[in-house]
Amino acid sequence: MRISDWGRIPWLLQSEHGQDLFVETDCDANGTCAGAGNEPHQMIYAGEVCATGGSDDPWFDSVEGECRALTQP
Repeated sequence: MRISDWGRIPWLLQSEHGQDLFVETDCDANGTCAGAGNEPHQMIYAGEVCATGGSDDPWFDSVEGECRALTQP
């Protein structure tokens, strides 16, 4: 899901155990957040949106402008 799609998708933010956003501090330059990098990325909970984009991860990476990538495809 790209950030350019935001206007076409109704945003229904949901909370996961009360947490709606956090900063992931171990992302690499490719946007992979699996512990190998040192770049901070702000993650926003968007389970409904990311699920429709084919991701099984409910977090939207606001730096990359797409659903969080835990590993590179």
